[in-house]
This record gives sequence, structure tokens and C-alpha cells, in this order.
Amino acid sequence: MEWYYAAGNDRRGPVTDDEFQTLIDQGVVNAQTLVWREPMPDWAPLAAAGRQPSPSSVPGTPAKFAAPCICAECGKPSSSADTVQIMGNDVCAGCKDRVLEKMRMGVSIGGTAWRDGKKLVIADGSQLPDQCVKCSLPAEGSRMKRKFLWHPPLVYIAFLVNILLYIILALCFRKTVKAEIGVCPGCRGRRVRDLFIGWLAFVSGLVVGFAGLANGAIWGWAGPVLFLFGVCWLVGRTQLLLPSRIKDGRAWLRGCHKDYLARLPEWTEL
Repeated sequence: MEWYYAAGNDRRGPVTDDEFQTLIDQGVVNAQTLVWREPMPDWAPLAAAGRQPSPSSVPGTPAKFAAPCICAECGKPSSSADTVQIMGNDVCAGCKDRVLEKMRMGVSIGGTAWRDGKKLVIADGSQLPDQCVKCSLPAEGSRMKRKFLWHPPLVYIAFLVNILLYIILALCFRKTVKAEIGVCPGCRGRRVRDLFIGWLAFVSGLVVGFAGLANGAIWGWAGPVLFLFGVCWLVGRTQLLLPSRIKDGRAWLRGCHKDYLARLPEWTEL
């Protein structure tokens, strides 16, 4: 019988059953260490694999006085008895299944995305799960790098005074968050179509408007209508997610599918 075990960010093995027991006796493998052997369906903590962990390195220390561990996924304290180690990170029992799912999808461990009501909360530099943010279907590896920009809503008041003043204030107070988000081929195709329609209306509006103005034709008034339609279409139909707030390197985004949000942990203020 051969065993494999996790040590930090490495997966080690195979080792024989006797060698494995020696590792347990030496404390190299403990109750929280992830281990695997045939015919186990997946990696599991040693305590769940039918083997006895080695005694505590400090004999006689009751488990209830063990120092608390901080879960690398949710950031909440948890007792060592309720914590497992995954790729060198302490993970509480409530987050274990989600972290293993992240590993299968190739997403790094740690809090990078949460739900806050109907909004998606992401950390700067996040690589989100391989699911489409618009329909929650598998993204099939299709990702888009997005840069979300936001400034306080009061800055819009400057637009009523002077557009140049608005641009200056927007640049001064803007905040940004970058992320890689999953977008399935179907939603990506619809976005390309909407981009084409929006830009066609935008450019057509400019051409028709200036042509009508040059010829003094009444049909020139269709230009501004097409122009505004194109702007509204591009803003409303082609933006995958819209930021409603950015604070401390985290962005609150609208427009994410409810089933996508349901898989994420609830946001709690740090």
C-alpha cells in the first residue's frame, strides 16, 4: 500500500505503509494533513482516512487550549481541531469543500470574491472561477481581463458646470480594480454583436448628423437620435459588470448572475 501526502505547496509520495506510519509518529503528518491512496476518491485529512495521528508535540496540552488558526479562505478564526491544511494553508471545515473546488478549477486559495446581496465583491487582481458571470454556465476556460473604474457620484455634478472640470476631477478621484472574469462563448458572442450594433449606431449618427447639417436637410435630426442610441446601447448592453463602489482595493459590481453569486461566501466587513 502506497501513500501520498501534502507538505506545504508540494504533494509528496509515494511512501510505503511503514514509512507513512513513521511520518505520523514523527509528527510530519498530522490529523489535518491531506493524504491520498488508492482507492480513495479524493484527497482527505488524515483523520478521515482511517489512520491515527501522532500524539501532540506538547504532551498533556488539552485541545481546547490550542492556538486558533485563521482560515485562508474566509479569514475567520477556527480551532486547530476544526482546521485542515490544503497546499500549506489553514482552511476551516466550512470552507474545505469550496477550496477543493477552487483547486479543481485552477483558482488560487484565498478570499478573492464574495457576494454582498445582489452585488459581486472582488479583490484587486482576482482570478475568478471558470464560470460565466452573466449566465453562470461553465466558461470553458474563456476569460476576459477587465479594468473597473469608479469615482464618487458627487463628481458627476461637475459635468453640469464644465466637462473639462469633470474630466479633471474624475481622474483625480477615480479608483481602479483589475480582475480576470469568466465569460462563456455564448455571452462573449452576444457581447461582440452588441458592440457592433452600438458602434454602428454611434458612427452612423455622426455621419448622418454632419451630412444633414451640411445640406440643411431635415433628416439630419436623425443623426443625434442615432448617436444617443449608440451611446446608450454601448453603456447598457456591452458592460459585463458595472462598479457601484471601489474601496480598499475591492470593487462592488452589479450585473452578476444570481446563481454565480449563490456559490460565493457572504461578504463581511473586515
